[in-house]
Amino acid sequence: MTNPIIAVYTRDCYPSLNVLQSIPDYAETEVNTLIISGPNGYQGEIVYNDPPLVMFNSDGVYVGDTAWPESLTELVSNTNIGSDRIYLSLSNSAISTLAAMSAEGLSGVMAWLKANGIAGIDMDCENWGQPGGLNPMDPAVQTVTMAAIKASLALTAAPYNNQSAWQKWCDFVTTDNNGELSWLNLQCYAGGTGNNPVQWANAFKPVPVVAGFEAISSTSQDGGQLSPPNALKQLAEWQLKAPGKTLSGAFVWEFSMIVSQQNTYKYTVKEYADSMFIGLNS
Repeated sequence: MTNPIIAVYTRDCYPSLNVLQSIPDYAETEVNTLIISGPNGYQGEIVYNDPPLVMFNSDGVYVGDTAWPESLTELVSNTNIGSDRIYLSLSNSAISTLAAMSAEGLSGVMAWLKANGIAGIDMDCENWGQPGGLNPMDPAVQTVTMAAIKASLALTAAPYNNQSAWQKWCDFVTTDNNGELSWLNLQCYAGGTGNNPVQWANAFKPVPVVAGFEAISSTSQDGGQLSPPNALKQLAEWQLKAPGKTLSGAFVWEFSMIVSQQNTYKYTVKEYADSMFIGLNS
């Protein structure tokens, strides 16, 4: 495997200043895919992480940082991240808020994203019984999925359980609606600790599976946290159990944890990227 997906989830990719400040961390690394996490629904609008950073109003009109698209172009120009490898990850609240917009408003959001540097949508819907949790085939998820397909946005998803429901969603995208399903970002940490990505890859063929782990930090010790050396070892072990190197890539959650001054381990994005690339190619 010479060109695996090497992805980073980031909650620090908006507004434009954050994007520009992150470029040196990604430059000259194996990172080729960025999954932007952080858009949430709040009072009918789409905000980034917290209410002050409004992106889309309740009518689906972009009212956010006007320099953001240009900063994404700058990111692509100065790193190995491809223009077709920038995905926007939608949380439960973002999906519900988008689905509650008018059809014109939802379509407008998706069209704006497509025209301004976003290649695809990552559906990060989870339901472990919490208020607002969404299953993969909930009506709101179907509505937003269809809007992404109509806007010619590619789709990924971030499952960690409920395999049968996610298989139905994959069929909904590809078989039922002829959408582009790029891969699945399988969470193998926190609620997904213990997941075997090889088993998921075999179950979801031909949909590629990308195995995800959490960056190790001093503030949290969830299951699935790995240092770069341990990530390399784990990915290599999984690939050995996967005939033909079944895993299509790997991702780390997430950028701000790696670069945080509160993280005493001081690993770099490059070290994580190297560990993923070498482990997948072992």
